Formats: sequence, C-alpha cells, structure tokens
Amino acid sequence: MVAVQWSAWLTHTRRDPPTIEELRADLVRQKRVQMNAALLEAKEREERASVRAAEVPPPSYSIKQTDLQNVRHVP
Repeated sequence: MVAVQWSAWLTHTRRDPPTIEELRADLVRQKRVQMNAALLEAKEREERASVRAAEVPPPSYSIKQTDLQNVRHVP
C-alpha cells in the first residue's frame, strides 16, 4: 500500500516528495484515529448493553393445567 503523500507526488498533484517526518507524523495520526475509533466503539457497546439490561422483558404467559380447569365453555 502506497502512502497518500507518495501517491500524490507520483501523480504530479504534489510538487515535492513527502519527507520522513511527514510520513511519521501521518502514521502517528492514523494510530490516534484508530485508537479513538476503538474507544468510541467500546463506549457504544457498553451503552447498548446498559440499555438492554434496563429494558423490562415482556411478561411470559404460561397456561397452567389448573387455569384450564377454571375456564367455562360457552355453548
């Protein structure tokens, strides 16, 4: 994979080739962006989990045999 700076220079959209310092600074920036994205994703996962934990589950409707015995049949 070619760095964007080199690609720009090779396609003549940039006058001078990139410097080592510029390339290193860009790598540091990329790592910072990746770390921030990972932190945001983890925070989102935690928030979704806490929302799910706070939700009340729907009531379960179970019919017992005794309930069926008390039902009147209407003709």
